[in-house]
Amino acid sequence: TNSTSAMPSLQLKMKKSEDEIRRLFFDSNLKKASSVRGIGIANPNASHDWTEVSELRLFTKAIHFKPAGVNRHFNLGQLINYMNNIYEDEEDTDFEVFLTPEDFKLYQKRREVTNKADIYIFKPAYKIRPNGAMIMEKMRQFYDMDTVENHEYLPDVFTAKSDFCLEPERVASVDTMKKEDVDRLTPTVARKKMKGDNSRSNSPSMSTLAKRKKALTADESRSASPASTTKKH
Repeated sequence: TNSTSAMPSLQLKMKKSEDEIRRLFFDSNLKKASSVRGIGIANPNASHDWTEVSELRLFTKAIHFKPAGVNRHFNLGQLINYMNNIYEDEEDTDFEVFLTPEDFKLYQKRREVTNKADIYIFKPAYKIRPNGAMIMEKMRQFYDMDTVENHEYLPDVFTAKSDFCLEPERVASVDTMKKEDVDRLTPTVARKKMKGDNSRSNSPSMSTLAKRKKALTADESRSASPASTTKKH
């Protein structure tokens, strides 16, 4: 198929049967490749297992989830998800290309079912199960992602410089909370202050203690001196 969009052109120049194409681009054991348990067995060197079909899956989804701009991390997560899973309710997917023959038959049967209780999730028939780093590496092979990033629209709110200020309703809310804290703490502070005043009023002051000590010293001096004698004339 020829692509006239900005995405890379994917062309199959060979005329082969469906079985020959599947043997060429997919694991020899398609059932094992499509199972969760078979990922590690069928795909020991996943970073080298990209095929035109797995690339087609990536670029088809990258149209909707471009890993650039302010949403790049969210979109990259979506790409990881869609590269590892195929949802039966996808609208832009050629299920016959990406599913194993067994799963495609199941998909066709489920299409006849109305009012499905849940959405069935298939595993892709291709071997690779790329993570974020592998997806970005593949994207960079076809695009200058730095240039793409620089041309992404950045909302003004991300670049505008302004003084920080709370909205009026938030300021009122903060003031209310402060007042409630003060009202809650005031009785406790008053009780502590009253207790301190009482303890100070019951204890003698420093000047009183000094006077008592001075009087006690004078009494001791008088008791220690010899008795005075009266002279007779």
